[in-house]
Amino acid sequence: MEILFNNIPLPLYLIITIVSSFIIIRYFVNNHQNHPKTMKIGMLLLAYTGITAGITRLIIETKLFERHHEIIAFLPIPGIIIALPLLFLSAFSKKNHKLDKQRRKVMVIASIVGLMCIFIMIILVILALII
Repeated sequence: MEILFNNIPLPLYLIITIVSSFIIIRYFVNNHQNHPKTMKIGMLLLAYTGITAGITRLIIETKLFERHHEIIAFLPIPGIIIALPLLFLSAFSKKNHKLDKQRRKVMVIASIVGLMCIFIMIILVILALII
């Protein structure tokens, strides 16, 4: 299965993934008091995912650890699986803030769509392993 990011040249892919991850880390280290803990943990896990995605692509394209490519390809996935629910939880955990009905509906719909995307991604990974 070809993905859009597989067609990006390796140096550009590494720059995008690793630099964006370090930008996220720096932002949340500098502004740690402005956000809930679940959002900080979720964003740091997304930064972990970006770094491991870059390292994974580097290892696979340079043919290092050829016997372990299937295992190495799964390194970024736990970060995504844990980070997305944490980010959805952080949207609901604003202290001293009463949500109006319209905003609550939008957040619930966004959470449901996000969880569906996670489950579809997991199903696609399982199907890719089977096929």
